[in-house]
Amino acid sequence: MKIGVYARSRQYLGCELLSELLAAGEECGALLYLGRDYVESAGCGAAVAVYDSLSELDGKVDFIISLGGDGTFLSCVAELKGGSTPILGINSGRLGFLSSVDASAIRQALGRLAEGDYMLEEQMMIEADGPFDKSLCFPHAFNEFTVKSNVGLMTVSLSIDGEAVADYSADGLIVSTPTGSTAYSMSVGGPVVSPGCRVFIVNPIAPHNLTMRPLIVDASAVLELTLSARSGGAVATLDNRSFAVSSGDRFTLRRSDKKAVVVKFGDSSFYWTLRRKLMWGTNII
Repeated sequence: MKIGVYARSRQYLGCELLSELLAAGEECGALLYLGRDYVESAGCGAAVAVYDSLSELDGKVDFIISLGGDGTFLSCVAELKGGSTPILGINSGRLGFLSSVDASAIRQALGRLAEGDYMLEEQMMIEADGPFDKSLCFPHAFNEFTVKSNVGLMTVSLSIDGEAVADYSADGLIVSTPTGSTAYSMSVGGPVVSPGCRVFIVNPIAPHNLTMRPLIVDASAVLELTLSARSGGAVATLDNRSFAVSSGDRFTLRRSDKKAVVVKFGDSSFYWTLRRKLMWGTNII
């Protein structure tokens, strides 16, 4: 078994956790690949294979482990560039909604991979077409695409399949995948959507008109967003990657032909995660 390990810094993969990971890999006969920059800083080159770019591992390893928090997981998806290698999120950060396996269970997790005791889920992504350099930016989002004003209100005109829907006067607009429904969209009042659904969630950020509510749209639709920002400009994001945009810029969003393949264990379903991480049904009084 070959496993690529993705960690953005030694903050999330420190010496103690690295030792645990190496021991777990040895126990289950796994060859581990770590990023060259990390290996050189950690001084562990003799124990692992190295890679320069995560995307070069696609098709060469059986799994990718994302070690960190949800931000690390999102960066891992982007670095893999829509590759088909399954990703297992191991949480050594904070909440870890996407990275559902605790770092303390890393040996059990690798053992279950070796035994075939896991499931694979294909989760949809958003493809964005707009005024940015695609050679420098992976134009796909696992959680959400957003546009936000830098200063005050902005207007985002939305059309769906060529039909005008609304002009949103707000601080911004979020277009989320079902997986991203528990991220930024939920924090501004959006619905929680099971990741097995195939929809977009359109959600304004602090709308000026309080009748503007979240909208769920079939994922077969094509969404077009046209921006009108006041002085100060605006920013667009693809998950945790951001870039400056200008008034008049237009973005076309559709369901991506790329998918993220996520490793799940039978005892950590989406609803289990809601109960454990969001404390659904828990009386905290």
